[in-house]
This record gives sequence, structure tokens and C-alpha cells, in this order.
Amino acid sequence: MIVAPPFTPAGYRVVRVLSERPGSWVFLAFGPKDSACCLKIQQVAHPEALGEVAANRQILGPLTEMPGFIPLIAWGVDPAHSVLWEEMSLSDDLLTFAGFSVSSVDTYTPLTLALWAQNNGPAETLKVLNWGIQLAGALRLLHQHGLFHRDIKPANLLIYQGQCVLGDYGSIGRTGSTIEFPGTEGYVAPDGLGSPALDIFALGRSLYELWTGLDRFQFPSLPNSVMASADWERHGWQLNDVLISAADGRVSQRVPSANALEEALIRASVGKTRISRRKILMGVAGVLTSGVAVYLWKNRPPYRAIWKRIGQRGAYESWIGTELTVDWKQRMFYSLNDETRFVVLQSINLNSFEHKDREYPPMKYGFFGAFFDEKSRELTAVSWTTGKIFGYSPDSGEVRTIHDGNLERNELNGYIYRNPVNQSIGCFGGYGNHRVVNDRWEYDIKTGVWNQVLERADAIPWKRSPRQGGFMFPDLQRRRWYLVGGLGNRSGEQGEVVPGLKQFQGDFYPLGDLWELDLLENRWRNLLGLQSWMPPGLKSAVFHSGTNSVAFVVGSQRGDPQEATVWLQNLHRGNLPIRLPNSGAKINAFNVLGCLVEPENQDLWLFVDEGIFSVKLVPA
Repeated sequence: MIVAPPFTPAGYRVVRVLSERPGSWVFLAFGPKDSACCLKIQQVAHPEALGEVAANRQILGPLTEMPGFIPLIAWGVDPAHSVLWEEMSLSDDLLTFAGFSVSSVDTYTPLTLALWAQNNGPAETLKVLNWGIQLAGALRLLHQHGLFHRDIKPANLLIYQGQCVLGDYGSIGRTGSTIEFPGTEGYVAPDGLGSPALDIFALGRSLYELWTGLDRFQFPSLPNSVMASADWERHGWQLNDVLISAADGRVSQRVPSANALEEALIRASVGKTRISRRKILMGVAGVLTSGVAVYLWKNRPPYRAIWKRIGQRGAYESWIGTELTVDWKQRMFYSLNDETRFVVLQSINLNSFEHKDREYPPMKYGFFGAFFDEKSRELTAVSWTTGKIFGYSPDSGEVRTIHDGNLERNELNGYIYRNPVNQSIGCFGGYGNHRVVNDRWEYDIKTGVWNQVLERADAIPWKRSPRQGGFMFPDLQRRRWYLVGGLGNRSGEQGEVVPGLKQFQGDFYPLGDLWELDLLENRWRNLLGLQSWMPPGLKSAVFHSGTNSVAFVVGSQRGDPQEATVWLQNLHRGNLPIRLPNSGAKINAFNVLGCLVEPENQDLWLFVDEGIFSVKLVPA
């Protein structure tokens, strides 16, 4: 589908959108000479800034004919629409790693360094040095003419004719520029916008991500693979020194200019074998002070996890239980499962850990989960084939029909919940009919009707099955829900290939992201990006109110036993989850059957194959 821009300059034919964000569109287009090009349409928030934009482009245009830039072929402003438009050359294609071809008009994807890294993993030291030299040289020219890029990050760095170049000129400005730009978190230096030091800081953080494969918020940590590489002794340690200086939080300690950064990267590319490892380590330790040391202090593991066995192995086969199926007043943990022969209600007494089963006749409708209703003291279950709702009383053993069903949505086998805002019963999307969905439906008890919830968020998660490789769970008040990963893609259809994503499992992608949903406003908030954190042994996740974090349990895979660990993702810091050091009992946690948070002391309770364990989080 062609997205219609608010304005199209004369002589241009738009083919399809390549990227879009509020007020900005990038299109694959054909220009006046019928040659393929990248056409960017950008609405300028303040019309009075169009004069400054035009003046900047007068300087920028000739510069982009030099190495290190994506060529700016033509540009213009339209005051009537408050629009800046730019015609640029097309970068190399992500799928072919070559220039644009008319035969790829339907599949062409600009090759950014962010996508390069997603497809190839961390880049080798010499490649990063080569990229850095090219980009630092471009910054040197830009800064000599009084301009600053102001939005350097891997997604805005392109491969053009096999060389690394600056792209996305929409934020370019001068010191004191009136062109609005909030910056991108993690690439913006503490000293703010509009100076050479900002671009140097952002480039340092970008090269760090491309070299290490780590997130910018993990700077300056280095993975063992980098320090163990064959080029560490001659080139790697020098690159590390350069990046530490380039991305230093203190402007007084930062590389002073793009020219100095370019020269430092060239020296590192020539290479030098260290005379004394100890001396170099002492020098690096001297650099890692003040701002960097503060960063390390703030990002140290804030807690340690103390594991303790509190219950023996149990017969928890086919257990389907979450925090939603716990009656904390009676301290009973329930599981409701519709098997072929019968419905089975399992319970565990959280004081004595006594385990009991109760069987019911099969319902022939199938349901995918339940939650404990404190008012009715029932387990509420929903049939995902019909929308029928049932209430199971664990005390009396009675079963009643709450709603006779009119939904008929086979793909809503995700999670069910009670909405505390309007007291409706809700269903999250899941997998069915060879597709995945994000649809969310709620049953209005007063009208007796299922209604689809219309999300009002600016951005919503990709379509997925949260029960396949992912999790959903609420906060303490049940008003906010958290969505971790799952299998899916943009369209929800099996087999869709998404350029740039690393892992594909035949039908869908493991998404490896984290979202928060506010049920009051029907708004989603992204907390971790696509495939940004995907530990292979991720077994469970739960909201931990004591630390205002999402607690992840990472255990073992079959054939690869590993000690189970807890990772914390603070909901306000925006960094990657942090692994907590362990003490006490050790388990592999191949299979986590239930993960709870004890309300009184905020201990994690894990029901695993090895038994029942508590995990106390204490300040490190």
C-alpha cells in the first residue's frame, strides 16, 4: 500500500514507503529523470525555521558529494505545507548488499549499520575502524562548515557503494538552532545538543554497539569474545581506548574534535602491540573514573538473589497456573486445565504445599487459562472457540455458565484477565488458523456482549502468540500488563520474512521485546526493542513491585544445563535486564511451572521440576 505524503514535489512518483515516523516520511520514488531515488518529506514544526533549513541545505548539498555522505541530489521547501523535501541517492540493498536494482523495487530495504549488525552480529575490529574513519572524516567536513548532525546512531548510518556514510539529514543544524530535535536516548551526551562533542559522543556509542554487539546502555563493558579475538592485542585495545574517550560523559575528557577522532582511529587501524598489559590496564583504569565510573556504579547489579528450597518435587504435570490463579487470602495456588478426557482442577496449599486434584467432565469447548475472582471465589475460564465463560468453584466443586458464547475467535488463545477499570473479562490475542493476532476483546457483563478493544496507542506490538515463547502478566493493581516476546511478525501471517531480524523459526520470529499496556488508557509503551534481549533459557517473567521491575527467570535448555538466574529490568531506566549474582541453592530450571511473588515479603516463588524454591532479592 502506498502511503500518501502530505506533499509531493513536481516530477516525482512515489512507489512505496521505506520508513515513517510522525511528521516524516521516506519513500522509494522515481525522480524527474525517471531514476530511482530516496525521497524524504519532512514537516517542519515551526514554519519560521524553514529559512534556517534552506540555509543549511545550501551548505550541505555540495558537502555530500564528498566521501562519507549519502549524496543529496536535490531539495526544496514548500512554505504552504511547511515541508522540506530531499532527493537522495539510494543506499545499498539489505537483501543483496549491492546497489538498487529495478528488479528489487518491491523488496528493496536500505542497508543501515543497525540492520547490518542484526544480520551479521558484531563487526570485526578492523571493519569498525574503517567505518569509524569514514564517518569521522565526514563529521570533520560537516563541523568545519558549522553544521552538526545531531542524530548519529546505527539506524542513521548507511552503506553506500560499499562504503559507510552519514544518512538522515533531517536533524542537521547549528549551535543554537531553532530546528527542533529531542535527540535519541543513549546517544545524546550529558552536555546536550548542538556541538561537535555531541556528534563525537554519539559516534563513539554507535561504534561501540557495532563492535561489541551490546546495547549502548552497557557501555563501556566488553564481552569476552572481543578481548579474546585475534586482533585485540594489535588493534582492539586501541579501539577500546578511542571509544572510551569518544563517549566519555565529561566533555572536558572527550576527544576534542572530529579531526582528532579520525586521527586516533587511523592510528588504531595501523596497529600497535602493547608492551605491558599491566600498564595498559592501569591506563584504562585511570580513564574509567568520574563520569564513566558513575555510569558503572549506577548500572551495577542492584540486588543479589538468594535461592532456598521450600518444597519437594510435586506432581505438577500439565500445570497451567499464574499469579492470576492464586487466592492469597486462603494461600491456595490453582491450575485449571481442559484435557481430552476431563477438566482437571489442581491446587497447592502454599503453607503445607499439599497437592490435590479434582476432575470434572470434559466441556468440549476448550479454554486456555483462568483467573481467580476474589468476589465470587471462583476460577473464571473462557472457551477460545466460542467465547463461553465458566465459573469453577474450588470449594464446592460446582461449575456454572457465566456466558453462553458469541465470540468465535479461534486465534484468541493468549491470556485472559479481569479488567479492574471496567470489571469486564478480557482476552488477549494468540495463535490460530495459521496466523497470530494482537486483537484484544472484552466481555461486558452488563450487556452480555464481547467487544473488540480499539487501541489508542501511537505504537502497538507486532502481532504475536504470547504463549509461544513469550509471557504476559500484570502489575500489583492488575491495571498494567506486560508483554514479553513471543513468536510473530508484522502481518501475523506465517512465513513473512522481515528484513533485519536475526532469528527466524520457519513460521514466525522470536520477537524478544518488552511492552507495557495501560488498561485505563488502552496505551502501549515499548520498554525493550525487537530481538534486543533473547536469552535462550528464558523460562518465566513476573512483575516485582518491590523493585518496580520485571523479574525474568533464565534457566536451562535440554542438552545445555545452566544454573538458573534472575534478571531485573527496571521499568524506568530503559536499559537491558541486569543479571543478579546467585547464592544459596542451585537449580537448572529446565521447566518452570509457576512463578509467583509473595505479597508480604516480595520473595519470588518458583515451581519447577526440581521442586519449589523461593528467591529473596536483597540489596547488593
